[in-house]
Amino acid sequence: ATLDNSHMGIQGLLGSYKNPKMGAEVLLTSIKAWGNNGDRILAAFFNDFDRMAASRGRSSVSDWAADGLRIGGDVTEFQLRGAIGKVPGVQRANRAFGVAGDTMRLRWADDELASQLAKGRSLSDMRASGDLGRIAESINAMTGWSPTQTFGSYGELVFFASRFLQSRLNTVALAGRGIAKLGPFGTATLDEKIARKAFIRML
Repeated sequence: ATLDNSHMGIQGLLGSYKNPKMGAEVLLTSIKAWGNNGDRILAAFFNDFDRMAASRGRSSVSDWAADGLRIGGDVTEFQLRGAIGKVPGVQRANRAFGVAGDTMRLRWADDELASQLAKGRSLSDMRASGDLGRIAESINAMTGWSPTQTFGSYGELVFFASRFLQSRLNTVALAGRGIAKLGPFGTATLDEKIARKAFIRML
């Protein structure tokens, strides 16, 4: 399961439906990561992102990582390791996969933060309320990452990608709770609203 650019059609699917322009730009960045200078692509993106965040009063890469957003580089659940991981084509595939995930998560999280700030909320208020962590958690799930594995260490033995499976379950649960709370049936939390919106848009 390598030597392809499958992130955009699997882990990146919800994000691409949510924001097709973002999806196209993330795809282009991941393609560039296959090149001879691909190891510099993610660092350049991080630098550009931090400059943008500083100029607009939003969270930097390190801020988002501290709030729980997955930033892993080429270290992913799907990374091929050992001797085969040193094969040049495999190295580039691992890198492109990681670049797609990190850049989509950061762009999506920044979009959600900008939306909340436009409603009059402050960054400090969102951090104190835990909403920055909720944004990070929901976007991690919707881009195929979970800090836990389905059935724990047993799941790692049984399933091809137990973290990815758990992320799918988490996403469906978040969106389901968000949909159940539409109208007079309660108030959805921010992470439930984000998942609900992305899920309905994809459908």
